[in-house]
Amino acid sequence: MSSKLNKLLQQWPPQTVGTLRWLSRSGIDRRLADKYVRSGWLERLGHGIYKRTGATIDWAGAVQALQSQLGLALHPGGITAIELRGYAHYLGFGGREVVLFGSTGVKLPAWFKDQSWSRQVSLVTTRVFAENNKATSPLEVDGFELNVATLEQAAFEMMYLVP
Repeated sequence: MSSKLNKLLQQWPPQTVGTLRWLSRSGIDRRLADKYVRSGWLERLGHGIYKRTGATIDWAGAVQALQSQLGLALHPGGITAIELRGYAHYLGFGGREVVLFGSTGVKLPAWFKDQSWSRQVSLVTTRVFAENNKATSPLEVDGFELNVATLEQAAFEMMYLVP
């Protein structure tokens, strides 16, 4: 195994995707990534997006890439944040959609929308919470870190969604 590939696989968080931008920062250009796909080390999920062969990726692993690799200003919020923070026992049963909150103008990439996640994912964009720089905090989810709305912020986001 080449040293670039070995280094990449060691720093790649489990159950997450890798963008071509992130791969490039690790010294792996599109041609080399394509070679790794042909060799069976990586699988392509869409234009400029990869996963480790055999890895199971769900919405959280993709959101991690959106936050850390692409720098998108979005986070799991509202009821999703409450669930991720371990307070789902206060909520009703049933499979809920994942709610992501982002600043006005944030859009989910086509590769994200084209995937079949375990739960439906929706993005709410608003300026209402733009001024709050303490709206999220890091939380470990499935072995990697996500910026997730704090409980207080999640409560405000739930109220924002009430018609």
